[in-house]
Amino acid sequence: MLRASSPKFGVVAQLAGIKDLSVDVGVIGARFIMAAADAAVLRDDIELVDARAQLVAELGEAAAARTFAVAGNFEMMNRLLDALGVGPMGPTAKLAEELGIEVPTHFAN
Repeated sequence: MLRASSPKFGVVAQLAGIKDLSVDVGVIGARFIMAAADAAVLRDDIELVDARAQLVAELGEAAAARTFAVAGNFEMMNRLLDALGVGPMGPTAKLAEELGIEVPTHFAN
């Protein structure tokens, strides 16, 4: 979604920055958005409070709400697909390869 939507806003997203934090993703507030997503997925209550506060300070309340809504939606979809044993398909598998993410063998198609 990031790669598809960023050109609309005149941004070239550097997806390598998702895995390598030394690479600037190219999205305003990306480091705060990624910290919030990590905190939400890891279920770290202390980190979650800190990440949310930093996100609100940097991008505002509305952006923080959208960030956590998107993170929650992705987490829900991932859990559902994991439960069904559905692994990455098509473009998602290609993106995983591009980012150097190894797909667990139990998800191999």
